[in-house]
Amino acid sequence: MAITILSKPTDALYYGYVPCYNNQWFVASSSQTASANFKYYIVVTDLLSGYSVTEKFLPNPSGKLQFDASKFSELLMTNYIPVNVYGFQQNTSIRKIRVNIGEIYGSTLPGTIYTGTNIDYIVWNGSLEMLTFSQYNSKNYTWDLSTTPNLNYPVLLSDLADDYTFNNRSNFLYWMVLEGQTDLPKIYLRTYNAAGSVLNTYTITNSYNALTSPSVGYYRNNMVCIDVGKKGIDGINAAYLVGVEYYDIMAEVSSELAPFKIKRYTIKCSPRFDVYTLHYLSNTGAYETLHCSKVSELNSTKTSTTFKRSPWTNVSDVMTLDYSVAVEQPTIVNVQNGLKLNSDWVTKAELIKYKDLFSSPDVKLDLGTAQGYASVKVTNGTYVSKNNDKLKNLTFDLLFTHNNQRQKG
Repeated sequence: MAITILSKPTDALYYGYVPCYNNQWFVASSSQTASANFKYYIVVTDLLSGYSVTEKFLPNPSGKLQFDASKFSELLMTNYIPVNVYGFQQNTSIRKIRVNIGEIYGSTLPGTIYTGTNIDYIVWNGSLEMLTFSQYNSKNYTWDLSTTPNLNYPVLLSDLADDYTFNNRSNFLYWMVLEGQTDLPKIYLRTYNAAGSVLNTYTITNSYNALTSPSVGYYRNNMVCIDVGKKGIDGINAAYLVGVEYYDIMAEVSSELAPFKIKRYTIKCSPRFDVYTLHYLSNTGAYETLHCSKVSELNSTKTSTTFKRSPWTNVSDVMTLDYSVAVEQPTIVNVQNGLKLNSDWVTKAELIKYKDLFSSPDVKLDLGTAQGYASVKVTNGTYVSKNNDKLKNLTFDLLFTHNNQRQKG
């Protein structure tokens, strides 16, 4: 056997981290392609579950194998959003895939199998746009402070533009740290009053660090997230944000250097209208947040199945018209609720950021601690531009993904 792996997802620029829903190409060659009944023999295994599939491929006209493992790796991928849990959480949207490229041949069918070398790599629930993936470098998505970072652009899976938050509402930050590095042992919460003076700095420890408890060197500890909205910080300690106007989430490169800001959140109080908060899956695998604090509309759509019957009944051999009889009788009545939401004024950069909301396959409506999240879908979406001030906002329609069924008539 002489299998040669010519390229794989663990090569430079990939470094073993690949977005799950993008291509994961392997190119291989063999010196045995002229052998009788030759085929490449591929075993792909999800190391977390142990589930595997086996594929056989004829060589292409040049005798090589071109194999994309993405259709397998996405089968068991999940998304994770922390619901009413506080502090750092292990994000389970990461898996390790093993690909073994061997060969099978021989004059007597089915032939003899010759296994190859295992190639392991990590996938997470990312799905990058084609133009973005064409210039893919995993270091643009992994938090690695073992090298000199650009502190103005720390790398998270989450968007890092300053944002605002509301009482009893969540905002999230997602990290994917480099395997084998103790890059994220903790973050800092620095609070400010309305005058801009620092009130306090608190430490929030990451217990899922890759080289510490609860599992030494366990790759799934490299994917973490945390609710850093008003609701999430109150869940850690309700005293942290008392009297606070805004706060920074910060991290450090080392104990010798001062912590640097990751993102700032401003607390908005006493909104005029009900606040509807949407958490939506972005193409990097993080859940981003949009708070809709402007006027909104709640609507309901009814669909029903009915049958008709005669209002005439026989009473003592006399046909009598009974006007209490339902001539059209409902048998199934379903009601689907929906919302029309309007965002606050947004910038051009925020419009680009929120375009993920319209195509996101998973959108949650945050109803607060008591009710949790409801699944919704965006049915259409546009932004409205006010030409006088060049202000923009987003207007879109939502439908709850469940139906409510009424009684039979």
